[in-house]
Amino acid sequence: MKDKFLRELDERLYEEHQSFLSNPLLLSIMLLTYHQNAEVPSKLSVFYSQAYEALFQKHDATKGAYSRSRSTSLDILDFSKVFSLFSLLTYDNRIFRMSKVDCLEFIEESKKRLGADFDRQDFLSDLLGATCMLVEDGLQVAYSHRSFQEYFVSLYILGESLEVQTKLIDRFWEPTGSDSVIALLYEQNPALVERVLLIPYLEKAFRDIGVVSKVTHKSHFEFLRKSYEMVQANKNELSFMFHMDDSSKRRIALGIIGTAVTICGRWSKAPSEVYRALSDAVFKELNGEGDYFSFRFSNLREKPKVLKLLRDSETSYGINYLTTAFNLYKELKEKHSNHAKSLFDLLDGSK
Repeated sequence: MKDKFLRELDERLYEEHQSFLSNPLLLSIMLLTYHQNAEVPSKLSVFYSQAYEALFQKHDATKGAYSRSRSTSLDILDFSKVFSLFSLLTYDNRIFRMSKVDCLEFIEESKKRLGADFDRQDFLSDLLGATCMLVEDGLQVAYSHRSFQEYFVSLYILGESLEVQTKLIDRFWEPTGSDSVIALLYEQNPALVERVLLIPYLEKAFRDIGVVSKVTHKSHFEFLRKSYEMVQANKNELSFMFHMDDSSKRRIALGIIGTAVTICGRWSKAPSEVYRALSDAVFKELNGEGDYFSFRFSNLREKPKVLKLLRDSETSYGINYLTTAFNLYKELKEKHSNHAKSLFDLLDGSK
């Protein structure tokens, strides 16, 4: 079993889970999961589910025996519910590492909210010892990996009503793509994310830049102008400064386009050499022999050659990127419209 695991680690797993595998504890968790299921699934949500189940059942990956006892009497589902709410509270406060006092307070809040019956100190002991969801870090405790926090946040959202789900998705969607909550949600319930986030947000984004039936040069220019405020260039790099939404410092104009094409697997980031070549071409066009240049996107119409370089590039600044997102939006909208129609046709036909 170990030899097979090592082969897969070399062939696939290291590239897919590099940040996870850099931690010896987390590597042990992956080995434990592999021992239990004879595979490490490619979907992160499935992997975290299997890892949690294996840890909760307290199997020792090397001995095939129970190695830890739990302090609480909560079953695997109730423990998960409490930890999911705990994760939601800490995530909402942007807390990954905390004092034990703060940790116990979050546990108590979760316990009261759910009406659960257990000792909060026992629950913390199980988080640290029996399940390894948290680890001691000096005088503080922290998640063994940030992705566990994000996974349990996604679990909490999935268990809520549609109204609450909608508000939480809107609250936690990060246009910068800086975490995995939405991606994990999409793996587990793609229809929910499509209905609540992707379709309505894409519809607004394309309306804002004037896309009606197809992406044009004009709408592509509006995409760049409304997404970015300024570009800074040198020979090796283009740096784009985002416009920040007035209603929230977390919101970046049109960030939903990047979210959609990424989580739906429609766009892979171009190799770094493609971006370097674009940077070099833009830099030469803008500045000639200097070392550095910057300009505002509101002035981009005055630089048609630069605009064409951006538009024709196979990067996230190009027109193909925007067209890919618009085609995805049309597909999603048609899919959900057809799903509702076919369902009611089926129901009516069964009478």
